[in-house]
Amino acid sequence: MTATKKIHPLRMLAMLLFNMLFCFLPEYFQPYGKPFHWIKRGLLSVALTRCGKGVNVGFACSISPHVEIGDYSSFGNRCVIQGGVIIGSDVMMGPDVKIYTRNHNMLDISRPMRLQGDSFSSVCIGDDVWLACNVVILPGVKVGSHAVIGAGTIVVHDVPDYAVLVGNPGKVVKFRGQ
Repeated sequence: MTATKKIHPLRMLAMLLFNMLFCFLPEYFQPYGKPFHWIKRGLLSVALTRCGKGVNVGFACSISPHVEIGDYSSFGNRCVIQGGVIIGSDVMMGPDVKIYTRNHNMLDISRPMRLQGDSFSSVCIGDDVWLACNVVILPGVKVGSHAVIGAGTIVVHDVPDYAVLVGNPGKVVKFRGQ
C-alpha cells in the first residue's frame, strides 16, 4: 500500500466533511457531545481504510484516509496521522501526537531540498499502546504491543513489546511488568 493510492469518491467526500467540519465538533465526554461522536466515527468508518468499533477522536484531529485503526482506540485533541499508518486495538493517544510516514529527500547537495521529492515509509503501532501527549513518531517505526511512550518523546527506532520509552531520541528505560 502506498500513500498515493486512489480514493473512492465517497471516501473522499467523507474525509473532506470530517476534516473541514466535523473534526471541530465537541468531544464525546461533554454532555452534548455524544451525537457528534457518532457522526465523527460514522464519517471515519467510510473515509478510512479501516476504522474499528468504539474509536474516539478528539477535537481538531487530522487523519489521512490511508489509515487503519483497530477497535477501541482513541485520539487526543489535535493529533496528526499521515497515510500509511496501521494502529492496533486499544491504543490511547494523548493530545498533539504526530505520526509521520513521509520525509523530504536531501542527499543531493547540488539541488534545493524542495526539488528532491519525498520518501514514504509506513508506521505500525501494536495493540494496547499508550502514546502520551506530544509524542512524535517518525517514518518507518514499528511500536510493539503493550508499549508506553512518555510525553514529548521522539520515536526514531522500533520499540519492543512492553517497553517504556522516553526522551529525545526515545530510549527504553524499563519494560512493563518488571
